[in-house]
Amino acid sequence: MWLSENDKKWIETNYPNLQIVEKQGTQEVRGPLSFCMSYDKHDQSRVILTNKNYKRGIVICDKYDIEIVFTRAIYLPMVRETGGRFEEIRQQKKISDIRDLHICKSKWDGKDGWACMCSRLEEQIRLPPGSSIDIFFYELLIPFFYAQSYFSDYGKYPWGTYSHGAFGIIESYMQLRGGKGKEFAKACVTELMKEKKGKGGEEAKKCIELLKRKKIRRHWPCICDNPTERFYICHPKIFAGLRSLKKDIRKYNMKKYLI
Repeated sequence: MWLSENDKKWIETNYPNLQIVEKQGTQEVRGPLSFCMSYDKHDQSRVILTNKNYKRGIVICDKYDIEIVFTRAIYLPMVRETGGRFEEIRQQKKISDIRDLHICKSKWDGKDGWACMCSRLEEQIRLPPGSSIDIFFYELLIPFFYAQSYFSDYGKYPWGTYSHGAFGIIESYMQLRGGKGKEFAKACVTELMKEKKGKGGEEAKKCIELLKRKKIRRHWPCICDNPTERFYICHPKIFAGLRSLKKDIRKYNMKKYLI
């Protein structure tokens, strides 16, 4: 994603405390991000607010110091928190694995500390190609920081989370697949194949091998190698996601993509 002149004007108008810095090969947005947002778990509605006098759902108003990096090489902008709030939350909740706060390593610079705002499949839905900067702010950026504040206050995330790596891809496919069709199924398989070549490739290999089998049985040992639990009990979302994806692979004659 790359900021257009209209995008820059939108940021300057709506978030004047954020500074836009042009560099060779990148555009960077830095400074304090202030927001108010409400989430209603009953209808799963998310509303970006101008003030806290809103009566539906749980309203959170907060501020984070952030950095956003835009590069032509990677479509999804990269975001990190720079004021130490995430470290405070990690210590407060006694979290040992920073990935549990949805902080990960960037494929751009190979460094830790970047926000994992959504699954790669969800990115295609919430930030389709050609999106303007307001879509990024309202669909991904602000909901991500809202979720961190919610977790800090209530000890859980407002709309649930996905597992890391290949398992998260399968879980998000199950959650998002309704009515998406062949291209979405193909995108899921493509992401699994990419994951297979990466650091977390073992999980992806397990998923792909199961997708190649004739059937995926409920009573099989869990994909996580838990010797005492059946698959559909231990990780029901992954089990259901793999079954759904397998059904779609058969429906759309896509087994050739499982290399």
